Amino acid sequence: MKSRKMRSIKIGTHRISPEVVKKVMCMANNIDESVFENTTRKNEVVFIRHTYVYLCRKYSGLGVVPLGRLVHKDHTTISYILDKIDFLNGKDDYITELITNFEKTMFHNESFNERPTKENKKEESIFTL
Repeated sequence: MKSRKMRSIKIGTHRISPEVVKKVMCMANNIDESVFENTTRKNEVVFIRHTYVYLCRKYSGLGVVPLGRLVHKDHTTISYILDKIDFLNGKDDYITELITNFEKTMFHNESFNERPTKENKKEESIFTL
């Protein structure tokens, strides 16, 4: 069975893939990337993973089945996660802070507003995965 490549949609001048969402979310909220592979059920870690799924859906345009493959969950679980985070976005301070920090870092940080070109390409750029 062939594996399908994940697609990303174009927002402004940026293409946002799940890998970029993960990196920016880690940078914006001072999170270690190992949290996403961790299977712990602590509330903070669960909310981080659920917010990651929500942001991937919002900015990469992936459906519930590819998102489920991404985080090793069933598509019905992904639907539940998306509904839950959408409901909690304005009500829960922690969720709102995770999403706000991501958006500030991604869209209002000058280092992310310019795509790297051949002349100014940096190794630490999040767009060169």
